Amino acid sequence: MKETLILTYLILFISCSDKTTQVQSTNNIIPNEENIDSIKLVSNIDKNISIDSIWEIVTQKSSCLTGGQYGVNGEFRSEGCVMDETEEWEMLFKKPKTDLTEFLLTKLEKSDTTKVHTCPFFLATEGELAVYTLQRIYKKNWFDFTEFENYRERAEKPQELPISNDDNFQGWLQKEVLQNSEKRELLKNLWIAEMNK
Repeated sequence: MKETLILTYLILFISCSDKTTQVQSTNNIIPNEENIDSIKLVSNIDKNISIDSIWEIVTQKSSCLTGGQYGVNGEFRSEGCVMDETEEWEMLFKKPKTDLTEFLLTKLEKSDTTKVHTCPFFLATEGELAVYTLQRIYKKNWFDFTEFENYRERAEKPQELPISNDDNFQGWLQKEVLQNSEKRELLKNLWIAEMNK
């Protein structure tokens, strides 16, 4: 019951009220008599809130990655990226790395659409968002693994123009990797190896 109440407050006070406005964390809300108690509640959230509960919030909140899902040499563009600008993502990333990794690996096969947009293309699937979260944790893109570098090479070929609007990393990850049980299992094992380094 307490966790449900906390989640309700999080959704009400952290969620974007207008999809066109920039995502804000609770630290940016101007305190007034009406919201001061709620801000205190959110700021003092029980640290035992489950990974699953936080994940439910991040997948169902309208937001955008603004291209911040991919890194270059371990650095991720953070300007406007929901992973860097909201309290719920901050809470998620504070969870123990092993627990969070194991949880995310159970989500790879999930093809439900989240409300997280991946500029400039489509809303992320749950499995795809799990991969992007793992990329942030380990500072490594899925296509940086030797076993998947053919996708990076494919993207870098200037003579090959995209054949459709999903002929890109997002489309390949969704359709060619995560929907293929063998490739998905390979990717899962590669993340497990990263976790155990």
